[in-house]
Amino acid sequence: MLRFIIIILALATPLTFAQTLPSVKGYVYQDLNGDGKRDKNEPGISGVLVSTMDRIGKTDQDGLYNLPLDPDRDMVFVIKPAGYQVPLNADNLPQFYYIHQPQGSPQGLKFPGIAPTGKLPASVDFALSPSPDPVNFRLLVSGDPQPRDSTEVGYYRDAIVTAMMGEQADAIIALGDIAYDDLSIYPQLNRAIGKLGLPAYYVYGNHDVNYRAEDNYAAGETFKSVYGPLYYAAVYGKVHIIPLSSVYYHGWNKAENKRGAYTGDFTTRQLNWLRQYLALVPADHLVVPAMHIPVFSKMIPGADVTDSSREALFEVLRGQNHILGLFGHTHLVEHVAFGEEQGWKGPGEFWGINPGAGCGSWWSGPKDENGIPTSYCLDGSPKGFFVVDFNWNRYTARFVPANLPERNQMRISFPAGVLPADSLKGRDVLANIFAAPPDAEVSWRLNDGEAMAMVRAEIKDPFIVEHLAAYRKDFPTWIERTADVVHLWRAALPENLPAGTHKITVSVRDRFGNAYQGYQLFEILP
Repeated sequence: MLRFIIIILALATPLTFAQTLPSVKGYVYQDLNGDGKRDKNEPGISGVLVSTMDRIGKTDQDGLYNLPLDPDRDMVFVIKPAGYQVPLNADNLPQFYYIHQPQGSPQGLKFPGIAPTGKLPASVDFALSPSPDPVNFRLLVSGDPQPRDSTEVGYYRDAIVTAMMGEQADAIIALGDIAYDDLSIYPQLNRAIGKLGLPAYYVYGNHDVNYRAEDNYAAGETFKSVYGPLYYAAVYGKVHIIPLSSVYYHGWNKAENKRGAYTGDFTTRQLNWLRQYLALVPADHLVVPAMHIPVFSKMIPGADVTDSSREALFEVLRGQNHILGLFGHTHLVEHVAFGEEQGWKGPGEFWGINPGAGCGSWWSGPKDENGIPTSYCLDGSPKGFFVVDFNWNRYTARFVPANLPERNQMRISFPAGVLPADSLKGRDVLANIFAAPPDAEVSWRLNDGEAMAMVRAEIKDPFIVEHLAAYRKDFPTWIERTADVVHLWRAALPENLPAGTHKITVSVRDRFGNAYQGYQLFEILP
C-alpha cells in the first residue's frame, strides 16, 4: 500500500497537490552573522532550489518558496547552490533540511527513529553563507566504512580518516553501509569523519536499514534522523553531487520472525524527483549520482541493481551529457564505462567508479603492525579511498591505499621470490593494478629490455586466493568468494631466463593522467 501511495504522489499534477496537500513555505536567506536565524537585515536569496521529497520549487525575488507537503511524513530541504554553503554541525554534517513527521517514526523499530516533529512551523527558513566554489573542487570518496562496533570505528578512523588528513579536499562522501547493522555507532563515526573539517555527505546502504521496520519507508528512519533525506543534491561549481538510495527493503519477515530481504531498486517517487531535478541542470554541467548498490558490476554479477531499476534510472539520466556515477556495496575496486553491454544509450559519457570498501573485506584478515586488520578487498586491492578532482565538468580520479605509500598502486604476484629455472614454462607476469580503468595503457620491461604491452585478463588474483586460504581463521566463514578481477594484466614470461636476479618494471598510464610504476625483483636458481 505504501508503494502505491508513493507512486500516486510522485505522479500528481501541481493542481492536485494544491487541492489535497498543505503547503510549506519559508525563506532562503543570507546568514550574515552565522547564527542560523534570520534577522531583519539578512536578505533573501532569489533563484535557489528548495525541495520536498516530491516537488522542487525556486525562491522568488525575496527568497520566498512555497511547496506542497505530505501532511504525515515529508522533508523539505534546500539544494545547496554553487557559491554558497549550508550550515554545518559540530561533526560537519550539512544542516540543509527540515523533517516534517508530526507523529514521528512507527513503533517497534530496533533503533531510535524520528521523534514527533509536531505542528509545521509558519516559516521553515534555510540559511546560506557565501562560499565561492573553487574551480578545482576535490572530493574524497569512501566506500563502506561498515564498522560493527566501537573497535571497528577506531579501525576506520585510524586507517582511512587519518590517511585522508593529508588531502587538501573540499568535501567527503561515504557511499553507504555507514554502519554494519548497529546504527548506534553513527555518532562515534561522525565525530571521526568530522575531524576532517569538511562537509560530509552520507549515502544510505543496506546495512543502514532499521531492519525491524515493516516497510521500505520506515527502514530509513534512523538514517534520516541523523543524516537527512535519502536523496537530494548539492552543487559545487558545475558539479551536481546527487546522493540516491538504491536500497529497497521489503520489511521485517513476520512469517519467519527474521530480517527481511532487500533488493537494489529505486522507488518511483525518487526517480520522479530526479527527473524534475535533472530538467533544471544546464547541459554543460556534470551530474554525479552517488549510491550504494551499483548500477552495474562486472566482477560480481547480481550484486547490482535489478534490471528494471537500471533501465528506469538510465531513462531518467539519458538526456545528460556528462555523468560520473559513484558506487559502493561490492567491496571491490571497479571502473565501468557504461555502454551497450550495460544498456546505456544516452548521448553523453557515463563513467562509473567503485572505490572499494573502506573496511576492505569487512575488517577481517590478519592484523598489521598497527593492530588494524589488513582486510584486503576480495579483488586483491587494499582498503583505501579515492580522490576525485573536478575542474568544471571534467574530472580525474586516483586511488589512495590505506596505510601504504600512495605509490603502491599495484601488486606483481608473479614472478616473485626464488624460482627454479624450469618453473617458468607457460607462466605469465601478473600485475594487479588496483585502480586501473579497463582502457589503461600497461606495459612491462624485463631488466633493461624494451617495453612490451600487457593485456588485461579477467581472472582471479592469485595473491588474494592464497591469502584467504592461508589466513582462513581470520576471516568469517561466509567470506568465500574472490572476484574475477577486471584490473589484472598479464604478459608471457620468457622461459629461458639465465640464473641470477632479474627486475620487472610495470608502467601504467590511465585516462585520468595518472602515471605510475611498480617493480619486482626475483631470482632464478642455477
